[in-house]
Amino acid sequence: MKLSKNKKAMDLAINFIVMLVLAMAIFGVGIFFVTKVFGQVDKQGDVLDQQTKTMLENKLRDSSLPVAFGKFKQTVKKGENVKFALGIANNEELEQKFIISIECAKAVKNGEEVEFPCPIPPKDKKISVDGKDYNKEISIDGKDYKTTALLFAINKDIKSATYIYNVIVTTNPPETDEDGEIIAHGGLQKLYIEVK
Repeated sequence: MKLSKNKKAMDLAINFIVMLVLAMAIFGVGIFFVTKVFGQVDKQGDVLDQQTKTMLENKLRDSSLPVAFGKFKQTVKKGENVKFALGIANNEELEQKFIISIECAKAVKNGEEVEFPCPIPPKDKKISVDGKDYNKEISIDGKDYKTTALLFAINKDIKSATYIYNVIVTTNPPETDEDGEIIAHGGLQKLYIEVK
């Protein structure tokens, strides 16, 4: 009788250990999968899909637009990222460098301007931070165009509102008019991020 109870206790302990090892293995595979998926999302942050690239290239090729966006407005939930596709055409014969400057113009909630801090593009090796402005430089061959992505990280602590950004593309060095004002390549562009 005593031997029977000991054997049942030993079976129970072995079953518990086997289940614990299986649970740890499944947990490890889950962690590996999550880091692999989110690592790919991070690497793909400023990469555009082929359909978006083709659409932007057609806009730039078929019109006199020197700057084109895929979408000007996007809605996003807190804690997510939002990506805007941007295309720039170089209409000159020689290679030129272009600087994309992004500045938060204002935040609007229920039709009223509010004083909320704006979501910003994440810092990486392509974006340098200078006060509230974020700049990205692109080199484009003569009579050619390039596409890129502008990625914004929407933190969970960002307030719900519509954030309006001024996007100005200039040549580097910038062209100026007779008054010394910098000429925007394609004029002032606006982006809208609605945070829910």
